[in-house]
Amino acid sequence: MRQPKKLFTRILINNWGGISHKILQLHEYVNLFSGKSGSGKSTVMDAIQVVLYGSVSANFLNKAADDSKNKRSVLSYLRGAQKDGSANRAGMDFCSQIVMEIEDTGTHITTCIGVAFEVGKNDTELRRYNFFSHSGKMPEDEYLCDGVPYTIDRIRKLAKERSVSVDNRGHGDVNRVYPSKEAYLNTLYEVIFGYVEQGRMITMEKSAIALRMTSGTGQFIRDYMFPKSRENTVAVISEQLGAYREIRERVEDLEKRLEMLDAVHAADLELTGVRADKVRLETILKYIEIEGCRAKLASRGDDLDHAKDAAGKAQERQNRLQEELATLRNRLIDVKAELKKSDYGQKQQELQEMEHTIRLLADSSADWRRIINGLKRWEDDETATDYVSNRALQLIDDFARGEVTEEACGELRTHLKAAMDNISEELAETAVSIRETTKELREKEEALEDMNNDRKPYPKELKEARQQLQSALSDRYGRTIHVHILADLFDITDEKWKNAVEGRLGRLKKSMITEPAYALDAAKIFRKMKRFEEADLINSAAIKRESPAAEKNSLYEAVHTDLDYVDWCLKRYLGRIQKCETVEELDSVRDGVTPDCYSYSNYIFRHLRSKDYTKGACIGTRISKARLRELADEIESLQENLIGERQREAALKDAQKYETLSQETGQILRLSSAADELEEYYRKQEKLQKELKELEDGTRTAELKAEQEMLETNVTGKEQASQNIQKEQIRLGGVVQTAERDIRELKSKLDELTTGFVEN
Repeated sequence: MRQPKKLFTRILINNWGGISHKILQLHEYVNLFSGKSGSGKSTVMDAIQVVLYGSVSANFLNKAADDSKNKRSVLSYLRGAQKDGSANRAGMDFCSQIVMEIEDTGTHITTCIGVAFEVGKNDTELRRYNFFSHSGKMPEDEYLCDGVPYTIDRIRKLAKERSVSVDNRGHGDVNRVYPSKEAYLNTLYEVIFGYVEQGRMITMEKSAIALRMTSGTGQFIRDYMFPKSRENTVAVISEQLGAYREIRERVEDLEKRLEMLDAVHAADLELTGVRADKVRLETILKYIEIEGCRAKLASRGDDLDHAKDAAGKAQERQNRLQEELATLRNRLIDVKAELKKSDYGQKQQELQEMEHTIRLLADSSADWRRIINGLKRWEDDETATDYVSNRALQLIDDFARGEVTEEACGELRTHLKAAMDNISEELAETAVSIRETTKELREKEEALEDMNNDRKPYPKELKEARQQLQSALSDRYGRTIHVHILADLFDITDEKWKNAVEGRLGRLKKSMITEPAYALDAAKIFRKMKRFEEADLINSAAIKRESPAAEKNSLYEAVHTDLDYVDWCLKRYLGRIQKCETVEELDSVRDGVTPDCYSYSNYIFRHLRSKDYTKGACIGTRISKARLRELADEIESLQENLIGERQREAALKDAQKYETLSQETGQILRLSSAADELEEYYRKQEKLQKELKELEDGTRTAELKAEQEMLETNVTGKEQASQNIQKEQIRLGGVVQTAERDIRELKSKLDELTTGFVEN
C-alpha cells in the first residue's frame, strides 16, 4: 500500500511576468521546466518560491535566471517588465494571483494556497498584497470575473464561501486571507503541510541552489551532482542504476504475477461455490414450478367440472321451456284461427288493410300540400314573380283549388322551367356584376384611404417601383435622394383646361422623375428593375440639355411649377399642344386640343380617354378636396348598389329551390286526389271500428280475445327467458372450451418439467 503524501497538482498564474493567465499541471515525481532563454522558466520558479516561502524579497528572486544582470523584483514581475524597458501592464491598475493546489493522497482533501496583489498604475512599491488559502480545488472561473483577475475582497469572499461548503473537510481553519506573512507561514507549515518544522523551510530558503544549465546536460550533472568525482564515476553509477532498474522491474513483475495467481485461485473457489448454489437453487425453483403446475391443473379441472354441470342444468331448463312454448304457441294458433273464422276476424283483417291504405294516403296528401306550398312561393316572392308568366300564375291558382289535369301539369312545368332558366341567367349576370362592383369598391376605398393620408391613389406597382428606386439611389449616394411622380410636382392653374391637360398627359403624368444630377444613375438602376413593366422614368437631364421652349397659346400656359427641371419637362410635353375651341382651329395647327378633350395630333382626330381625366385625374401638389368628396360619394353609391345586388342574388338563389313539378304527371295526379280519397277512407274506418266494437261485446268473441292477449303475453315472456338461457349456454360453452385448452397446455408443460427430473 502506498504511503499517503501531499502533492502539488496544479499552479495558476494571473498577471505575473509575461503571463496573463496560465494553469500548469504538475507530475507526482519530477517536473522539468525547459526552454530557451527568456521563455519563462525562472518566472515560474520565482512565482512558486513566493508562495512556498511567503517571501517577496528581491534578493531571493532571479536565482534560476541565466541573465544575472537583469535583476527583477516582485513589482517588476507584476508589471510584466521586459529587457527593453517596456512593460506589459504599465500605466494601468490591475490585480494578480499566484495559486498552488495541494492534494492529500490519503484523505483526498484538496487545499489551495496563494498570494493576491492589487497594483496601482502610479505605485512604486508593493502596497496591497495578502497571502491566502482555502479548502477545495481552484474555482471553475480560475479566479477570473468577466476575464479580470479577482480583487483581494473577492478572494476574501471566496474563502468565506468555502468555509461553509462540503470541501471544508480538513483539520484547522484554512479558509482565510492572512493579515501577515507569519500567520500565513504558521498555517501553511503546521496545518496544510502537516506540521513541518518552520526552521527547516527557512533553511531551505536560504540554502536554495541556483541551477544554471549553460554548458549542456552532462556538464550540468557533473557540476551540481558530482562536483568532486572521477571522470568514470558517472558511467559506473549509470551502469549500477541500469542493473538496479532491471532487477527491480523483474521483482515487480513477479509480485504482480503472484497477486494475479492468488486472485485467480480465490475467484475459482468462489465460482465453484456459486455454481453449487446455482444448481441447488435451480432444483428448488423447478420443484416449485412443478408443484405450481399441478395445483393449476387441479384448479382448472374443478372449473371444467363446474362448468359442465352448469351447462347440463341449463340445457334441462331450456328443454322444459321449449315444451311449454310449443304448447302455448299451438293454443294461440287455435285461438287466432277461431277468431279469424268468425266475422270479427274478417273485419279485423279488413281494418288492418284499411289502416295501411290510410297511412299511404296521408303521406301522399302531405306531399301534395308541400307541392302546393312550393308553387305558392312563386306568387308570394316579388323577385321570383317577375320571372313567371301570368299564365303560370293562373295555373298555380287552379292547382291550389284542386283543378289538376294532365295538360295543365305539362303546361305549368314548361312555364316553370323557362322561369328557372331565366333566373339562372340572371343569377350568373348578377354574380359577375357583384365581382366587378366589389373590385371597383375596393379600389376606390384604397384610393380614398391614400387621399385621406395625403397620398395619391397611384397603382401599387408604381408605388413599389418609386420606393425601390429611391432606396437604391439613397444607398449609392449615402443620403436620401428623392424620386417623385411627375403629377405631384406641378399644378393646373386654369380650371377650363384641367381635363385637357390630364387627358393629353395620360400615362406620362404618372412617370417617375429625379433631379437631373441623378437621372443617369437612376436609369442604370431602373434598367435592372425588369418586373416593373408599367412604370416609366423621365430623363430629366436630357430634357435639361435640350432646353425646350413653349409656344404661345399652348397648354403649358395652364400649368405652374416652382422646380426648374419640372418646368422644362412641362415645356417639352405641353409647350407644343395648342389650346383650340373649334375643329377649324384644330385643323390649322399641328397639335391641339379643345376644352372638351377633342384632340388632334399626327393628323389624327381622337377623343381623349375619359378615364385619364376623371377617375385617373391626379395632377397637383396637393390633394383636391372636391375629388375627396366626389370619391366618397362614389363609394357610398357603390356600397348601396352592392347591397342591392347581393340581396337580389340571395333572392334568386332561394327561387332556384322553388317547386318545378319535377315528378311524373301520373304521380302528380295521384297526389292531387289523395286528400279526397283520405276523407272517404276515414269515414269507412270509423264505420268498421263501430262494427268491431259491437262484435267484441259478444261473449265468445270477448273470451277468445282475452285468451289471445294472455297467450301472447305468456309466449313473449317464455321467449325472453329462452333467450336468456341460450346466452348462459353460450357463455358456459366458452368457459368449458377455455378450461379444456388450459388443461391440455398444463399437462403438456407438466410432462416437459417432469421429464428427467427426480424428486428427493
